[in-house]
Amino acid sequence: MIRALLIFVATLPGVASAQDVVVRSGEHGDFTRLVFDIPPSAVWELAQEPGKRAARLSFIKTGIEFDLSRAFEKIARDRVSDLVRVEGQSALDIVLDCDCDAQAFVLRERMLVVDIKDKENPENPAVVVENNQTIKHEKQGADNAADNSVTTELTNLWLGPAARIGPPKQNTVIPLGVPLQRSAIDVESPALDSADAGTVRNQIFNDVAGAASQGLLDHSRNFAAAPPRKTQIAENQDAPAGEGYDPQTEAILEEVILKKGRISIGGQDCTPNPKLNIAKWVDADSDINMALSARRGAVFGEFDRINQDAVRTLAKSTLYFGFGAETRTVLQLQDRGPDTVLSALSYLVDGDKDPSAYFAQQLACEGHSALWAAIDGSQMTSSSDLNTPAILRSFELLPKHLREHLGPILADNFTQAGFTAIAKDVLRRLQRTSGEETDSIKLGKAHIDMMEGNEEDAAEALKELTVSQSPETAKAVVATVEIARSTGDQVSERIVDLSAAYSAELRDTEQGPELWQAHVTSLIVNERFEEALEVLNDVDGVSEDLVVKAKNEAFAAIFQKADDVAFLKFFFHKLPNPQSELEDKNMLMAAKRVLSLGLPKAALETLEKITNPELVPDVRMLKAQALIDLSRPEEAEILLIGLTGDNVARLRAKARSLMGDHNFAQTIYAELGEEDQEVTEAWLSGDWNSIADQESPLAPAAQLFAEAPFELAEGTVSLQEAETLFGSSADARKAISEMLQATQFE
Repeated sequence: MIRALLIFVATLPGVASAQDVVVRSGEHGDFTRLVFDIPPSAVWELAQEPGKRAARLSFIKTGIEFDLSRAFEKIARDRVSDLVRVEGQSALDIVLDCDCDAQAFVLRERMLVVDIKDKENPENPAVVVENNQTIKHEKQGADNAADNSVTTELTNLWLGPAARIGPPKQNTVIPLGVPLQRSAIDVESPALDSADAGTVRNQIFNDVAGAASQGLLDHSRNFAAAPPRKTQIAENQDAPAGEGYDPQTEAILEEVILKKGRISIGGQDCTPNPKLNIAKWVDADSDINMALSARRGAVFGEFDRINQDAVRTLAKSTLYFGFGAETRTVLQLQDRGPDTVLSALSYLVDGDKDPSAYFAQQLACEGHSALWAAIDGSQMTSSSDLNTPAILRSFELLPKHLREHLGPILADNFTQAGFTAIAKDVLRRLQRTSGEETDSIKLGKAHIDMMEGNEEDAAEALKELTVSQSPETAKAVVATVEIARSTGDQVSERIVDLSAAYSAELRDTEQGPELWQAHVTSLIVNERFEEALEVLNDVDGVSEDLVVKAKNEAFAAIFQKADDVAFLKFFFHKLPNPQSELEDKNMLMAAKRVLSLGLPKAALETLEKITNPELVPDVRMLKAQALIDLSRPEEAEILLIGLTGDNVARLRAKARSLMGDHNFAQTIYAELGEEDQEVTEAWLSGDWNSIADQESPLAPAAQLFAEAPFELAEGTVSLQEAETLFGSSADARKAISEMLQATQFE
């Protein structure tokens, strides 16, 4: 008989009231941990009989109540399948689903830790006894022992601005230049005794924690497996440096969790492969009806009691066959709530986003969890750290039907994140599995072409899909409209009609909002604005955010492309109510066009509704232009104070010209190199010499003004004077004629 008996004895005060013991849990790769928050000095016993997959945890104190509400939050049921309260006793049965050993120890007098681990030597099991931090082994009692006094001090955790692990930092006891190897920390050396070795260990942990808290260290998402347990340590023997397994230290380190992406000490980020071996959950040759029927029949036993093991097996089976929604229904039968891992998988096999994002941060893991993180895709970006070999390797291990179902989703996630080479690899593997280029593969390749800027190739492939009447046709229509939107081209009337039909037919499905948006966009790119606005009023089943986005897209196109009459009709009669739904950049665009059509008051009213601080300079300039058009130059120049640039200078010159300061306006236009405006301002200011020096139609006339007038002498007019007078008059008439000819309105 195998019986593990662990007893921790202390004095208990006589308290008759019930005491809650909260049970928490966590996965650690090769073992599962249960943590019990126990009263100080509690007397407990953990017993495990041979041949039974169960262990019983008992407390001598009566009135103990176990709070199991959080027991299965972070673990699956592949090792610990259930926790059952023992009626009439302060005891809990730990039901196991593996050939495992249960080992326990007390941490800080308030936490009882029970580790469930696969047996390393089933034929010769060990009995471990814990008492006052001394670990003993009944089979081999005096070989080695661990002095935990250093460990106890080392594992003290100090949180706060000066976070550290262990005692305060001490002066180093290792000379500079000595490598940190076992030979450098020789516990048997007189120059460096065990106390010094403890100080070194403390210092290392202290420095690591300090560096992590300052952001000098980045956490690793791929943690190495925990070192193997060393149970053959006898009392009063020094353990060799670097060896031994200290569960107390590990439990303390487990309390330091990942914060702000800095460091995670003792954490476990990657879901282990045994929980994700979907291909092994059902025999590949099994008939789906027979397999599910048999497993469903095993769920309810005698007196309609639910067999929790059978529930878990049925859930795995429905996942294997790709029934995510059905899996979630089955998981509701679990008495401790749905299994976290299976619940997350149930959403992903349906092609939905997992609301818990359980796998989202596991893209860099070594095992199958990296694949499911990529299928989730919610946290995948162009800068994500991907474990591509693990993802592709795990993809190949999926059952064929799941590869065909999830492959396009996986490839599309890679494409959207910019990993087109990996997406192509997935599609090649999928085509090899299917034996042909299916419509879903063609659609995936078209998405890759779109991402890589090959719109023509993508459009050609999508054209074939839009007439195929396959399950991918709706997605092909959406992609075709998206290409037209990005290139500025129009779509065929057939695409407009298809988008309308699919939008109505699939409105209540997950694709409904996307197809509704595609239909609106197809009308916009074809400049059928009236119809687009009618569709924008039919928003059943469409989120408010998507409606606002579509309205902005529609009115941006109207403000840019509609003819003047249509633009004014839409602007004055069909703007959204409230107009705050329109983005400020679109309101600015509308104000510019209204102003260009000679409606400065309407432009000012529109500009007053813009609140985006980034657009303030543009708003002030447009307001200044409107005020100039309204002959309010003083207000316009005030608005231009503090702004710089050629456009600002040009507006300032216009304002000064209206105020009569033509010399200042002339100077600004000269600096801008705008000769025509410079000549105009010079003419208005009477600067004839400046005009006469330039090549301008006004130059001859300015020359006449600049020259002194011809004066006749008193008395008789000579023939020469008369000829000079007539010649000057002829030159003046010619200059005036040329000036009128050059400045006439067409």
